[in-house]
Amino acid sequence: ARIPTEITLGGGDLSYTTQSETGRWVSTNPPPEIEIQNGMHVDNGMGSVHVSWHETALDTLFVDEAMTQPFTGEVKPAEGDAVTPSGQTHTSLWAHAPDSGAPLTMEAFSRGLPGEWGNFIVLISTILFAVSTAISWSYYGDRCANYLFGPKAILPYKFIYVVMHFMGAVAPLAVVWAMGDIALSIVIIPNLIALILLAPQVAEMSRSYFERRPWEENARVHQALKARPKV
Repeated sequence: ARIPTEITLGGGDLSYTTQSETGRWVSTNPPPEIEIQNGMHVDNGMGSVHVSWHETALDTLFVDEAMTQPFTGEVKPAEGDAVTPSGQTHTSLWAHAPDSGAPLTMEAFSRGLPGEWGNFIVLISTILFAVSTAISWSYYGDRCANYLFGPKAILPYKFIYVVMHFMGAVAPLAVVWAMGDIALSIVIIPNLIALILLAPQVAEMSRSYFERRPWEENARVHQALKARPKV
């Protein structure tokens, strides 16, 4: 869904995309300047770079929140601003941009409920979920650090945990998701090693289970309980 959004040129969920030969929009490194005329990107042919939000190209860029004044000038990715021909500098522009996650949910609740109740419901729910998740995962990591490296590793772990929370709050959402995916993929390595090492024990326990045939004993107990006279 596309909703009116402030496009912060110095960070946030800003990205730059170009259209590939297959017609798909893919992320790319931006040029020094991106030319905009009457809010629209100047098409320089294949490989033309567009200002994007959540890796989705934006159609029209405006200078005001009401989105009545299309922007004309150059977007300068390195400086994180946009400059008009008269020399006026903007650190953010406005556009109908795709949104997801909590912002999209807040927009849906605000439209479905009167006043600002929808925004507050999602905001409070997100805060409670985030705080409870942070506390629980902090404890999980605390116990793992103590088990692997001893009590002396707990304080360094807590320090790293707090620093990563700060980075997650200020870094672009795409970077945060990429870091999370990398961290989760690293977890696969010890899990695969454990599966390989424990495979013989799992096989032995499986053979023991089928040799004992416990389901037959369970069936007999079940039949005996059914045959017992009711009091």
